[in-house]
Amino acid sequence: MLSLSCTTAISCKSESLSCSLSTVKQWQKASSEKHKEEHKFLQEAMKARKKALELRKVSLPLFKKALELQPNLFPLDCRGPTETPPIPGYIPPEPDE
Repeated sequence: MLSLSCTTAISCKSESLSCSLSTVKQWQKASSEKHKEEHKFLQEAMKARKKALELRKVSLPLFKKALELQPNLFPLDCRGPTETPPIPGYIPPEPDE
């Protein structure tokens, strides 16, 4: 009877391991697809940024219009301090114009 219960325990462990491996593989596939989507989004954002920088050469007013904030473009809610204390001795960089 000992060998029967031992065989049953091995069978259960084998099924559990198979299920765990299947779950891990599914998670890896989903994670990989999400990573690919994020990478594609970032690539498209970089292309758009490059085009916007080229727009500066074409027309400065259009470039400035493109830099304006569009609050409805991304649903983002940020909360935090609105003012920070000054850093002693900090000299801000000169803007490019």
